[in-house]
Amino acid sequence: MEKYYRILQVSREASETEIKNAYRRLAKQFHPDRNHAPDAKERFIEITEAYYEALMDKKDEGVAYSGVAWSVPSDPETLRRERVAQYARMRYEEFKRNNEAFKRAWYFPIVKAGVGAMAAIGYSVAAVFFLSPLIGWLIWGRNSLAVSAVMFLLSVHIFRFSKDLQKESRKYW
Repeated sequence: MEKYYRILQVSREASETEIKNAYRRLAKQFHPDRNHAPDAKERFIEITEAYYEALMDKKDEGVAYSGVAWSVPSDPETLRRERVAQYARMRYEEFKRNNEAFKRAWYFPIVKAGVGAMAAIGYSVAAVFFLSPLIGWLIWGRNSLAVSAVMFLLSVHIFRFSKDLQKESRKYW
């Protein structure tokens, strides 16, 4: 058990909240989607196992977690991987249930339209900022390099924000 607390970087006397916060911090840091280091996946699995073991304080190999009984293979590595896989499946199922409930909510179409409108407005603002130095030069005959650079950078950032907003919200539609 001591190694699990060491992996989570908390003391043995840590509260449930401290363990959860440590897990979230480390999971964000080592999640394979965010961290592309070669050992990120293994580290993430190790952190998840430590969280599970430290939080649940398992007494025997055959104890049920959250209503799910674990089979007991002879190899501890296989056991660890099965636990983590089961935990990941439970989290995914929970996400799917919550997402389906969100889609059935009365406000879902409003949220979807609002996010789409925000992305469209962002693209429009980015286009205006991108073209504003050219428009200014055509109207007033001035071409300020500093203003053009600032407007271009702003347009790139606004465009990327809008694109990310649209991409991230697609998971929920």
